[in-house]
Amino acid sequence: MSRHDRTRHPARTWSVACRALAFGLLLLVVAPGSSRIALAQEKVKKGDEGGKLSDAAKETAKPPDQQRTIHVDGNKSCDCGSTIGVWIGGSGGSYDPGAPVVSDDGSPGLTGHDVVRMLHVGAVVEAMSLSSPDFASATLYGLRVGISGHHRASLDLVFLGGPTPFTAGSDLAARFRKPGELALDGSVRCSITPPDAPLGIAPVLGFRAGWLTWSYLNGIWLERDGDVYPVSEDGVEHYSPYLGLAVTLMRTRHVELGVTGLVGWRHYASRTDMGLQNDLFGQDRFSELRLETRFGL
Repeated sequence: MSRHDRTRHPARTWSVACRALAFGLLLLVVAPGSSRIALAQEKVKKGDEGGKLSDAAKETAKPPDQQRTIHVDGNKSCDCGSTIGVWIGGSGGSYDPGAPVVSDDGSPGLTGHDVVRMLHVGAVVEAMSLSSPDFASATLYGLRVGISGHHRASLDLVFLGGPTPFTAGSDLAARFRKPGELALDGSVRCSITPPDAPLGIAPVLGFRAGWLTWSYLNGIWLERDGDVYPVSEDGVEHYSPYLGLAVTLMRTRHVELGVTGLVGWRHYASRTDMGLQNDLFGQDRFSELRLETRFGL
């Protein structure tokens, strides 16, 4: 199919892209990199060369002049988990939003303005709870950007961030300060109720890539390739397939207000940003209750 032909059928292109993303996200939920995680855990069990995150937790509790230097292997790069790129290609070239689109039978189809009206933005506030006893409940805030197509389907990207406190009184809370999280969340949902129904219901399938960061209480000293230097901050990446159910509580022509419940499985990288072996954060199950707004363009 030529480039010109593809621009004439945005509905077909949208349908194919939506199905492809949904299938990819389903694979992530069914098989979330278990073999890679098992390999990373096996490496930690065998005691690979280099310092561990638990060593850093012990040393940062001491005054800097009483700490021992922690060795990290410069030849071992950080295992930052799986990286997933989703490409939804356009036709390229110039694009006239007012140009009509002709369907296969020659009848008028979607216009450029119709495509623009598929776009939506909104705000997100969510309460998150992790199964790990190391973490207290957290509240994250975000911006939602997405596109809604035919057949009640919707694709969304959500940028999230906020503090993720450790449990009060725990060793991590005492030694790792100012924990926070940044995340990029992609999901697909398909409504099982009509667009004009007063109450909308839609299953949700998604994937999140995030970054947990913290500051060491008294800093730590690291040695890599013969160089010794102080470190005050560190972090570890994680990724999470999830599923859930979205309920639309209020719906007007341009505004929607809804609540979404999610459950997912979080998997952390085997090394921190500074190269320490991650032996403190393993796999977690999480649940979330998310308040979402949506404003059509």
